[in-house]
Amino acid sequence: MILYHGSSIVVDKPLISKSRDSVDFGRGFYTTDIKSQAIRWTERLTLLGKIGYVSKYEIDNSVFKNPNIRVKNFENYDREWLRYVVACRRKEEVPFYDIIIGSMTNDRVYNAIELYMSDLISEEEALKRLSFPIENRQICFRNQEVIDKYLIYKGCDEYVSK
Repeated sequence: MILYHGSSIVVDKPLISKSRDSVDFGRGFYTTDIKSQAIRWTERLTLLGKIGYVSKYEIDNSVFKNPNIRVKNFENYDREWLRYVVACRRKEEVPFYDIIIGSMTNDRVYNAIELYMSDLISEEEALKRLSFPIENRQICFRNQEVIDKYLIYKGCDEYVSK
């Protein structure tokens, strides 16, 4: 499988220690198997006249089925996904997984989560509002040993505003 990571720098050696901690699935290295999504991650940079980089990696699909690697796959925006994301954003204790796969938040999803976290809407209402108009998926690596052993850097592309 080919994975991508969009950012302001070339990431040939992903380090979890350099990541933020109060994001969707907590501190980790976020990738996607959808190249157009990684390119979108660089758009805010290119709009500011900066160069965006999409780093490319290869990983064997068997890693996701390895019984020694804890993988969590959130299939949909559902109650379990919502509760996990909210707990991570609040920096609360959550079950640890080496790899987490699931949908990401966009501005509309984030707004629903914020309203829910502020007790302004119910969990049911937040779940109704959760949808993303275009396909998206994030694959978050939370274990540095898994990254070092299985994620193989394959180069990067530069993106600038048009």
